[in-house]
Amino acid sequence: MTVEYLLLVTLVGIGVLVGLAAVRNALVQELDDVASAISAIV
Repeated sequence: MTVEYLLLVTLVGIGVLVGLAAVRNALVQELDDVASAISAIV
């Protein structure tokens, strides 16, 4: 039973890390778009 939990925690941890990386990339892209919009106004 311990091996199953270890495998589950490992897979969930990898999934969380990949998800956070995707969120980070999307946030950086969105901030870049906002900066471009502000730059176009000014």
